[in-house]
Amino acid sequence: MSTDVLIVGAGPAGSIAALVLARAGLRVRLIDRAKFPRDKLCGDTVNPGSLALLDSVGLGDRIRALGIPVRGMT
Repeated sequence: MSTDVLIVGAGPAGSIAALVLARAGLRVRLIDRAKFPRDKLCGDTVNPGSLALLDSVGLGDRIRALGIPVRGMT
């Protein structure tokens, strides 16, 4: 398989970068040293700023449908 872009790190930033590049027509390979799913707080919560970014790439509604809203935090 030929690859135009190799992204190392499949966390939120790497995953969105891979999605945007693939939608632009590039052949993307996304790799990570960890196995998924993994227990990691930043992968378990999505803040309002992140939801806005997910909305911009067409994934916000899908994430909202799967999640449980957090109304506050102490």
